[in-house]
Amino acid sequence: MKMDEFTDAQVQDFFDNHYVDRGMKKWQGFFLSDHTSALKQKQTEDNEILVREAKKQMAIKNISETINQAIVKNKYVRIQLNEKDTNGIFSKEIEGKILGNHEDQIYVGDNGFIRTELIRHIEIMK
Repeated sequence: MKMDEFTDAQVQDFFDNHYVDRGMKKWQGFFLSDHTSALKQKQTEDNEILVREAKKQMAIKNISETINQAIVKNKYVRIQLNEKDTNGIFSKEIEGKILGNHEDQIYVGDNGFIRTELIRHIEIMK
């Protein structure tokens, strides 16, 4: 049958009773791998934020000792700052090698200077 041989009633009957629309399924093929990987990355980051917990508040003396050990042994450290966002979640931990210090600040890798008074917890990484 040619297209012009269908009546309006036959076309309407086809769409009303026989055609099954796949809805959003037909559009899922348009998601590119870049989009899906970006969505997965965002989900991973969101999950990481939700499970971020407060580490034990260290005394200034213990923080200073850990900093000195890391410098002497040339080790990487993981630092949790005593800063929270508006949702009350601690900021992401800072990891890196202590490359120097100046007065009450330490210079950690690419993160720049960090004031020691802002450090909540510091540990030497293995």
